[in-house]
Amino acid sequence: MKVLEALAAAIAAEGIDHLFAVMGDANQDIIVELCEKHGLKFVHAHYEGSAVGMADGYARFSGKIGLASTTQGPGYTNATTSLVCARLHRSPVLMLAGHASLRDPYNPQGMVDQNALAKLTAEATVRVDHANNVDYCIGEAFRQLKAKKGPFVLNMPQDVQHSIVPDEWTYSPMYKTDVLQPPRQVDVAEAAKILANAKRPTILCGLGAANAKAEPEVRELAEYLGAPVATTLLAAGFCAQYPLYLGISGGLGSDLTVDTLANSDVMIVVGASLNEWTTHFGKILENGKKIIQIDDRSDAFGWFARITVGLDADAKVAVAALLDWMREGGEPSRQPDARTAQKIKQWKPPALSFDDGKSIDPRSAANYLEDKLPKQNPILVFDGGHAAMVTSQALSSPSADNWALGLDFGAVGQGLSIALGACFA
Repeated sequence: MKVLEALAAAIAAEGIDHLFAVMGDANQDIIVELCEKHGLKFVHAHYEGSAVGMADGYARFSGKIGLASTTQGPGYTNATTSLVCARLHRSPVLMLAGHASLRDPYNPQGMVDQNALAKLTAEATVRVDHANNVDYCIGEAFRQLKAKKGPFVLNMPQDVQHSIVPDEWTYSPMYKTDVLQPPRQVDVAEAAKILANAKRPTILCGLGAANAKAEPEVRELAEYLGAPVATTLLAAGFCAQYPLYLGISGGLGSDLTVDTLANSDVMIVVGASLNEWTTHFGKILENGKKIIQIDDRSDAFGWFARITVGLDADAKVAVAALLDWMREGGEPSRQPDARTAQKIKQWKPPALSFDDGKSIDPRSAANYLEDKLPKQNPILVFDGGHAAMVTSQALSSPSADNWALGLDFGAVGQGLSIALGACFA
C-alpha cells in the first residue's frame, strides 16, 4: 500500500464526502484515489484560493470537515488568502498540499518553504516525511480539526506519497475527542454574584457562541435574567427569535443596539472579542459597567477591555454552568426592564432619505432583495467591501447558521467561494 492510499483511506474513514481542488501533478494521484476508490464528490475549482474558500464555506454550513487540495509551488501559494480567512473563522478545513519531492532539492517549485508558510497562514501543519510517520501526521491533522481550532495543512511530498507502508496497515484514529471542561467554580460564583445585583443586564454573543451551538443555553439565561441579546457581525441571527433580540452591535448595528448595551450595568460577553468594531470604538463599554466574559481562549480576556470576571470554557458549557449556579443559589428569575422592552418592540429601521431620481440608494436594492428572498431559512453569504456594509444592516437572518461573511480577513471576493461551498453543503 502506498502512503497516498493510506492517507485517502483515513480521510474516507473519517466520513469526509466532498473534495474541492485544483488538480496538478503533485496531488492528482490522491485525488483519483479519494474520488474513484472512496467515492468522494470532486468539485474542480479554477483557482486554488477558490477551492479552499469553497471547503471553508462547506465546513461552515455542513458542520463537517471541509477538504481541499492544491498542487505544489504556485498552486499552494495561491491558496494562502483563503487559508487565513478559514483560520480567522476557525473553520475545520483540511488542505492536502502537494509538495516537491524531497529527493529533488533544486525543484523551483520547492523553493518556498511550504511548512513555514502554513504556520504563518493556518498556524497548523505537518509534512509527511516518510512512510513511518503517516499515523502521526493523520493524528495531528484530525486532533486539530475535531477540536475546531481552524484549518490544517498536510504537506505531501511527491516521492513520499508513493513510498510503501505495510500491506496490513489499517486506519486507527490517533486522537481523542476533547472533553469540554467547565469553568472554575470560583469564577462562576463571582459572575453569579454580580448578576444577582444587576439592574439592567445585557448579553453580547459572538462567533464563539455560534460555533459552540450555545443558542438554547444563552436564550434560557437571557429569559431568566430578562436581558436583551445582541451579537457581533459574525454571529448575526444568533437568538434572532428571542423577543429582546437587538441585532448587530457596533457601527453596522442600530443606535438602539448600541444605546441599550451602553446603558446596561452588567454585560455578559459570550465568545466575542470586544474589538473596536463590535464595541463601536468603546461606546458600549461606557458608564462603568461590569463585564463578565466567557471564552475558550484564555488570551481573549482583557485584550480590548478590562473585564470584571472571565470564565475560561466553551460557551455552551459555561453559560449552562452559570445558569445552574444561579438557580441552585435561589436567585429568582426576573422580568425585563419594561422601558427597554417597549423600545425594542417599537423600533423600526430609519427611513430611506436618498433619492434624486437618477441613482438608487443601495439600501433600496437590499430591501428589494429582502422581500424576494425565501421566508424560510434563506442562506445569506456576504462578500467584503461596501456591499457588506449595506446588506449586513438591511438583510435579516433567522439564525446564525444561515449567515456567513467573507470579511474574516477583509478580502474582497472571498464571499463567492464561501457561497459555492454553502451550496454543496
